Amino acid sequence: MRESDVAGTGNSVNTSGKISVNSNQVTADADLTAYVTVSGETVAVKGLNYASADYSDTLISAADSYVEITDADIALTVTDPISGTEQAGTTLYTDSGTTVIADSMISVDGAGRYTVAATGTATMIVRDSVIRAGGDNGAGGNTSSVSEPASNAGLLISGTSRANFSVGQTHTFYYDSLCVADGWAALSTDSATGSGLEFVAADTEAVALHGGYGIYSDTNCRDYLYGCTLVSAEIGGIISNNGSIVVDSSDSALDAVTQDGYGALLYAEDGYTADSGRSEFIAGRNCFQIHSPDMMGEGASDYTASLSLSHTDLITDDTMNQDGYSFTSSVDGETYLVQADTDYAGKYSAAVGAYVDYVRGTAILVKSTSADIVLNDVTVTSSNGVALLTALNSDSMSRYLKKDVGNGVSVSVENSIIDGDFVHDDYQRDMRITLTASTLNGAVNYATADEWNARWAEYATDENACWINLDSSVYVTSTHETILSLTEGSVWNVTGASRLTRLSVSADSTINGVISAEQTETQADGTIVYTNVTVICE
Repeated sequence: MRESDVAGTGNSVNTSGKISVNSNQVTADADLTAYVTVSGETVAVKGLNYASADYSDTLISAADSYVEITDADIALTVTDPISGTEQAGTTLYTDSGTTVIADSMISVDGAGRYTVAATGTATMIVRDSVIRAGGDNGAGGNTSSVSEPASNAGLLISGTSRANFSVGQTHTFYYDSLCVADGWAALSTDSATGSGLEFVAADTEAVALHGGYGIYSDTNCRDYLYGCTLVSAEIGGIISNNGSIVVDSSDSALDAVTQDGYGALLYAEDGYTADSGRSEFIAGRNCFQIHSPDMMGEGASDYTASLSLSHTDLITDDTMNQDGYSFTSSVDGETYLVQADTDYAGKYSAAVGAYVDYVRGTAILVKSTSADIVLNDVTVTSSNGVALLTALNSDSMSRYLKKDVGNGVSVSVENSIIDGDFVHDDYQRDMRITLTASTLNGAVNYATADEWNARWAEYATDENACWINLDSSVYVTSTHETILSLTEGSVWNVTGASRLTRLSVSADSTINGVISAEQTETQADGTIVYTNVTVICE
């Protein structure tokens, strides 16, 4: 098996475990048999204390079985540089059946490696455990011969390894656990097949120490987080193509059911109790990034990603880009220093560095794709003052539009107080924002193609700056809609000069600002609609 989006590492995954379980039949190395017992249809691996410095070691592989791994203390490290062609090992590789990891501490170092991997049709449950992945940093530099980042450089994320890797048609559950990655991926769902995959985490923490992301939802992946905290030096959560992420408080997991009928409390009988906590995303660059790179060369024009946040706090913290941010885990009690350490200008070019600087601090970033975003009881604390930014993607394999697709970016803000601006720089798509019983303290603005290109004019000759000066004979360059609607007593406190193509204000809503418009219409219900409008502070 190879990672679908990892280019340059050359690593395949060793699927042959030192403990191999197939249809409840066990084959194990002689020194490990004492840790394994079989009782009926359950294979138990208990109290396994294991260390290895062999990069190719896979400790446990499972198929068509029910396997319980409990009270394990496992460390797979590397002591010598790897060439990039060696087969990577992992602690757990499962492609079918159900595997439970409980009350365990598992650490795997080495570029291109996973800590735990669920593929095929497997179900994986992680409870009360710590799952950690180290790349170059965690391995003391012994994997430096493997290229970094682990994928297309245009994605602008750093790191070389994944802690959790869920693909195929898997179902993965995390409860009361901690997942840590030095860089690239803490919780990753990728390469879904068939009807897609599902990932559910409750009262769980994910930390990306030096770069990368907390969680990734790729095509046909459905991720659900309840009462979780994600802390990342770069990006908290990424959604690609038509992936989806749902975030809520842990007590709401009691009523949660996913599209395939899997509830977040599927394994409540094993001791999980919701603690009613809100979810929190803390990131150095963006809490969420939504994008649509054409990784497989499909040439599709557009996808619509889905992001639904309820009872959630979004924070971008610039200390991660300086001396670092200290996060103390409630799971293992350890304090982790979260610090971005990739110099993108030096690694790629001045234009790339400027792009990262431009988007850094925005709570939600949407790059050259359509998206449905719902924010319900959400707070935003943004280090650059921007709550949501749309922009042309930095990736050379982006799906820049050659014709209008009619989807665009839809943002529904409900029962929330949003501090920060809405900036619509992706001139190829419409953006529609609806405030319902909410308050916006910020500005709303858009850019035309000419204004966007002018912003980046000094980098026009930089070969990495694919987002500048799209050919108007090939690509859509006309200005699209930027629409804001206030309903159900919403309030917009205008904090800076704003510009919209359409502004709709219900009779019970309020704008604290001075409005100028080309056209004004009052509808029968008292709603006032403004066309081609500017709004400034009072």
